[in-house]
Amino acid sequence: MKEDKKITPKIEYSLDGNDVLRTDTEKDISLKVATYDKKNGLLSIVPGLRNYQGPVQRFLSTLGLPYRHTESFNKSGAPAMSAAEGDKTPAYVRWMADKHPEEFVARYKVTQLYTKTGKESRAFTDPDDIVSYRDIAFYRLEQGLGFDFAKVANGDQVLIADRKTCMTELYDRFLNETMEIVEC
Repeated sequence: MKEDKKITPKIEYSLDGNDVLRTDTEKDISLKVATYDKKNGLLSIVPGLRNYQGPVQRFLSTLGLPYRHTESFNKSGAPAMSAAEGDKTPAYVRWMADKHPEEFVARYKVTQLYTKTGKESRAFTDPDDIVSYRDIAFYRLEQGLGFDFAKVANGDQVLIADRKTCMTELYDRFLNETMEIVEC
């Protein structure tokens, strides 16, 4: 007779007080992905972890717990997105960063913030012994992602993200011969 083997799922969701935890059972790692208020049914996904919203909703539904979101941001006044660029349309990106910075950080997967600390002109010599000058900008890595919209817009702060937009840079494109990271 064939023996039935119980297959343990790799990912499990659980409630610990008001915290919704996502646990990888193979690695024994838990991550708080949301907060759920049992009294009024308010569900708040942790900023930057919005991709777990669907599984959290399914988990609460299987427990028969009603929920409503606290973080659904108001899209009224949002500029139209172009069909070609979608949510990377420059006007929409600027609006999102200015009006809804937490949603902006989560949507474009912003990971680091750099602040410009100075600039200097340096001489470079090419293989033909021609000297040219380039401006080198110096940046400092900041703790946290509390960016200032105006500083990002004028280039005094740079947001490093997994998605390139008019207000974010990819890390490898950020580091080039015209920029240096300084330690504080």
